[in-house]
Amino acid sequence: PQVAATLYGATTHQPAAAATVGDLPAAVDHLRAVLGDTVFNQYAATGAAMEPGDVVAYAHHHIRTARTESTAPAPS
Repeated sequence: PQVAATLYGATTHQPAAAATVGDLPAAVDHLRAVLGDTVFNQYAATGAAMEPGDVVAYAHHHIRTARTESTAPAPS
């Protein structure tokens, strides 16, 4: 949820990017419910302050991390 809230914040200055997310209002409502308004707003503000290149690097980092975690062998 923290990564999603940060990426959401980054889209606030890029309306075309935000428009590509299906049912964005419901997704934002869910993130607010999970994180709470204060924490959600902090992550969204962090994303909003990022430069576009930094947002791309941030997203790529988290995609690589998720891929690595999803292919790691499960502990026995």
